[in-house]
Parts: sequence; structure tokens; C-alpha cells
Amino acid sequence: MNIQRVKQGARITYFNGIYMIAIGIFYIIFRDYIMKENFISINQLWGFFNKFNSEIASLFSIYNILTGILLISIGIIIIFSKISTYFSGWHSFF
Repeated sequence: MNIQRVKQGARITYFNGIYMIAIGIFYIIFRDYIMKENFISINQLWGFFNKFNSEIASLFSIYNILTGILLISIGIIIIFSKISTYFSGWHSFF
């Protein structure tokens, strides 16, 4: 395994962390759009949830927000593990 491939893998891992954070922010900001897309085949059901049972509709929205927060936290963990590996001396091997 040559050094260039290892460095390329480390860069890909770092950008995957950034990508996860961006997707998490997208999930939080565009939660209404995501809900419309999830219920596009049964649009009447989403209207029913919003109109008559807002607790269920809010649970779906909270689920999307929590998914976004989970993606952001995993992205931060990926980036932190990459940075902490770099500063712990492992970078001298790469």
C-alpha cells in the first residue's frame, strides 16, 4: 500500500464528514420539503395528519430533525477522528 493511497483515503474520509454535516443541515432546514416528498404517493394522508392529528405530524417532523442532528454529530465525529489521528503522531507514518 503506497503512501499516496493512504493520504487519498484520509482526504476522502475528511470530506465524508463534511458531507454528513451538510446532509444533516439539509434535513433540518428542508424538513417540510422532505415530509412532502415522503408522503407524495399518499398526499391525502399527510393532509389528514396535519389537519386532524397534529401530534403525529409533529412526531414525523421531530424524527427528521433528530435524523439531521444525528448526521451532523456523526460528521463531527468523523472529522474529529481524522484531526485527532493527525495530531496524535500517526501522520508521521503516512
